[in-house]
Amino acid sequence: MIHVFFAEIPDCGDDCGNYEPLPPEWEKYVCGIKDEARRRQSLYGRRLLVSALRALRIKAEEFVSDENGRWRIKDSIENVDFSLSHSGKAVAVAILTNAGGEKIGVDAELVSDRILKLGERIAGKGETMLSAEELTRIWTQKESAYKAGADMKSAFFATETREICGEKYVVTVACASRKAIEKAKFYRIKDYKCIPYI
Repeated sequence: MIHVFFAEIPDCGDDCGNYEPLPPEWEKYVCGIKDEARRRQSLYGRRLLVSALRALRIKAEEFVSDENGRWRIKDSIENVDFSLSHSGKAVAVAILTNAGGEKIGVDAELVSDRILKLGERIAGKGETMLSAEELTRIWTQKESAYKAGADMKSAFFATETREICGEKYVVTVACASRKAIEKAKFYRIKDYKCIPYI
């Protein structure tokens, strides 16, 4: 089953709110990011993941990254894969339970007219007349497929458009399993600490 959590980055300092502490390896990773905006995106993406795993009752005390930089739960007996994404004022986390070796990828992107300049590179020749939202959908499909270790032909997608702070975002999750994608559930989260499990 795929669970996709989407949340706003709070408009305050990093320590606002009552958040569960991050595992030490992620505190170190986040603190090492020099760009403040990227650091906040990474911080809140990881806070969202920790809260989402807890809401799904998945035990995760420590995380490690592989040689490709992909994070996973260390010594997990649960069959879980996850992916994180951030863009602008939003973060997204996708969690695949009962993964069976499958990988998942998620990408969240702010819909902006800036993407129109890349139309031909994203969608191919002759498709430059697409809207910014349509191009963003294609972009998020490509990015999420890449994160899932798949290509556009072998991946299946679930996509939703969400609004945060008056801005539109496209959130796409990719997986090689059609069955898992068909059961994907999207959640809009307002409180990182208490995510209701639906």
